[in-house]
Amino acid sequence: MKLRLSASRFSARLMVGLCAPLSLMLFCGPAAVAGTITFNDLTESPFITDTTGRAVGSCVNEVCTVVLSPLAGSQGLNLTSPANIFGGVGTAEAGILSDTFQINCCSNPFPTVTLIFSSDPEGGPSLAQIPGPAQTLVETGLLQQVGIVTWNGNGAVLGTDTIYFQSDVESTTMPEPSAKWLALTGFALLGISRQSMKGSPLRRLMGRS
Repeated sequence: MKLRLSASRFSARLMVGLCAPLSLMLFCGPAAVAGTITFNDLTESPFITDTTGRAVGSCVNEVCTVVLSPLAGSQGLNLTSPANIFGGVGTAEAGILSDTFQINCCSNPFPTVTLIFSSDPEGGPSLAQIPGPAQTLVETGLLQQVGIVTWNGNGAVLGTDTIYFQSDVESTTMPEPSAKWLALTGFALLGISRQSMKGSPLRRLMGRS
């Protein structure tokens, strides 16, 4: 642990030493690094994956909430629109609102961003569609981008955090024949069989006896 800490401090000092005389060069940017936040909704218990190191959040039932802190040196930001997410094409949930994504700003004294991902609960009340200008997305079962937070400072872009989600997509399969349908089919075949036996020699012989 001490070795890693010493190496980290050495790298930071080395970077400062290099960037100080070369501050006008492009590769000497801010030390803060942007990352990704992913809402994983592949199971009954959704969870959050974060690579920014600046996100704090949790999931309760089918709602995940994340508070994202700004990059160091941020003086402003740009946000994408919220999103209404519908069931996949060709599935039983096609055209039905499956998830919603909200992105809200800001909190004082620092411009934190709140992200809320809500999934349609099993057997619960239906989700309400987000009104106003919002993205319209369709689930694919793959990792999909749903939002972007761009942090600005000193007239330049400091970094961009990207938000993703991944939802399970139920594939459509041919339903198995019900017992009622099988019974009706059996009665129909039996009627056809009896009808065909009326004119047979065996039927006429049995009728004479």
